[in-house]
Amino acid sequence: VGTNGEIPKLYCTNLPENCKVNDLQRLFSPFGHVVDCVILWDYYAFVTFKTFPEAEHALHTLHGYTWNDRRLIVEWSRASGKRQQQTSPSPATPKLCSFNC
Repeated sequence: VGTNGEIPKLYCTNLPENCKVNDLQRLFSPFGHVVDCVILWDYYAFVTFKTFPEAEHALHTLHGYTWNDRRLIVEWSRASGKRQQQTSPSPATPKLCSFNC
């Protein structure tokens, strides 16, 4: 957690069809200690790392990476305090799949 309460959390979208939390965990874990993985609506996910340097390394390496014929989009999550606020609302009742390491 950063000095202002920021969390080293990444927002990931354009996931491959039928992507599971364990798949995401395996993809991101080489970059550091993954604290939490959450997939919402099969379309996007949040991956939380223990430290910001780990998350930043994953972001720079995996943004644009082709995984199972899908080009990943990886950005800082709004919860990290690093991403700009967006105007599009979140789904009211997301389908949630979570894994805490």
